[in-house]
Amino acid sequence: MIIHGDDGQIVPIGDSALLSSKIVKDATLKIYPGAPHGLTSTHKEQFNADLLSFASITRPVALLMLWAYPIRPQLQRMAKLMLMEEVA
Repeated sequence: MIIHGDDGQIVPIGDSALLSSKIVKDATLKIYPGAPHGLTSTHKEQFNADLLSFASITRPVALLMLWAYPIRPQLQRMAKLMLMEEVA
């Protein structure tokens, strides 16, 4: 899944998400209208919901999130919750 805001001033959508979605096999592109580069903070509820619904998340994705986002507390919490739900 590739998530990008269409108002990102740091990384333009045309130079990143639009190209990536063509390169990555079976990619899903989700564009947030008006969202900036830091959409994980400004649109965190929508981002978290989209991420969870996209994946029907399993252990490998949760473990990847734990590894890839060590400084993002909300993603760390989400990954840990996903791992607990898998066990339950």
